[in-house]
Amino acid sequence: MLDYRAFNHRIGEDVAWLDDWLARHGHHDVADHTDLAGGTFLRTRAEIQEAVRGVGEAFFETRHSIRNFDTGDVPISDIQRAVGMARKAPSVCNRQGARVHCFQEASVALKWQPGNTGFGHLASRALVVTADLMAFSSVGERHQVYVDGGLFAMSLVYALHALGHGTCMLAWSQERDRNRQAKADLSIPDSETIIMMIAVGRLPETLSVARSWRRPVSDILRVV
Repeated sequence: MLDYRAFNHRIGEDVAWLDDWLARHGHHDVADHTDLAGGTFLRTRAEIQEAVRGVGEAFFETRHSIRNFDTGDVPISDIQRAVGMARKAPSVCNRQGARVHCFQEASVALKWQPGNTGFGHLASRALVVTADLMAFSSVGERHQVYVDGGLFAMSLVYALHALGHGTCMLAWSQERDRNRQAKADLSIPDSETIIMMIAVGRLPETLSVARSWRRPVSDILRVV
């Protein structure tokens, strides 16, 4: 809001109402915004290009749904680091409603998801990605919980991929009663909607992955 006021002052707009509001709440101009949680800051094109240098198609092409994990545990510190990276996932109005429940014993959560039979027992950790309905404000946003939760989940999977771990996203398509039972058993708050589960494990030295054919870009992209 300080930046918004400064911008309007620069262009000669009268924002006396904002000046009054800031004064009443004890907010004043600051020379250095780096310690503030809000506001704006400048980012250069060169910084962004340098940060993504070397990240290309190979990063995306080597992300697979892994179903033959190696033995050993994925450090919780890596889970924490990946969640920290995924926080940059976009969300409606930056409300950041996504949540992650990490189960150190993967079977505790995966027993509720029928699609991991045959490999779930090899997972080191299980992540239950949810989104808090408290982050949304109207019936018009009734689908946003899945959009925001899905964006966060994909960011989380790419973050774990960047850290060298394997993941398999597991769909949560359950009827109401089983959904309620699972949330109660896993101590997931009523206000949170389960988006999906993610099995996480260590990558073996060599592994077999599905040769998943992808539709050509011409089937997906429409340029008008």
